[in-house]
Amino acid sequence: TLNDARGPEAVARRIVSELKDHPALLAWYISDEEPRENVPNILRLREMVSAIDPWHPVWTLTCFYHTLPYYAISGDIVGIDLYPIAHDKPYSTVKPIIDAMRQGNSAGLPVWAVPQIFNWGTYAHKNDPAAFAKGRAPTQDEMTAMALLYAISGARGFVFYSDFDLYHRAEKLAPGTREAEWRKVCNMVGIIKRLEPYLMSNRAAERVNIEKRVNALARSFADEQGRYCVLAASTDRGASLTFSVPGHGNLISLLGRTRNLGGGRYEFVAPEIAGDVLIEK
Repeated sequence: TLNDARGPEAVARRIVSELKDHPALLAWYISDEEPRENVPNILRLREMVSAIDPWHPVWTLTCFYHTLPYYAISGDIVGIDLYPIAHDKPYSTVKPIIDAMRQGNSAGLPVWAVPQIFNWGTYAHKNDPAAFAKGRAPTQDEMTAMALLYAISGARGFVFYSDFDLYHRAEKLAPGTREAEWRKVCNMVGIIKRLEPYLMSNRAAERVNIEKRVNALARSFADEQGRYCVLAASTDRGASLTFSVPGHGNLISLLGRTRNLGGGRYEFVAPEIAGDVLIEK
């Protein structure tokens, strides 16, 4: 119930009607990891929301990315949440992001990614601080690589999951850790924020010519003024990528993992999961 509104549909109608003109509203988030059989119900909710407020898009989120593109009938924007970094392993591959984004792009809609910033141990050991302490959270390099992989694969929105895990659940299990964990997130988000003019640009960029590739991906972008950047990220350990960008021999590595070989050629190397951003001087 909400005031005098009773039942899910009435409550949804009340919320949309009262908030649809709020200047902070970006989109309506109407589903979270619902199974395929519930899609017809989400679709009805989507149609009701859009009838009341046709000016804001509807975002629908799934971790069952194999149900795409069918699932996408329930929204204007597809959300994908995939959390590959395990708390109980020294490293985890992030290759599944590529397949998930391939499925997401098959829907023909914008994709907003939900990259992992939380420690799975907050769920696996929520009542056991000693067991939680034996695990690990994603590193800043892993967070960065995941976000860059999503961007390389076509995502243009990023909703990181989740601050309440860091500030409440993990902090309860390991008091005093939240500030260090949040600092990693802020550093990573600062990199993604810097890419906004490139990722949101409609200007085409020259393609990256791949010469040699091991466990890594790269993609080029240009902002509206024609300034150029290249994103590179590993999908697994032992990543290396040799590539050329004709006419762009002065790209600078922001994270120090890419070497300028001269003549518009570059080499990205990442022994562990990591990424890099190259921008023009």
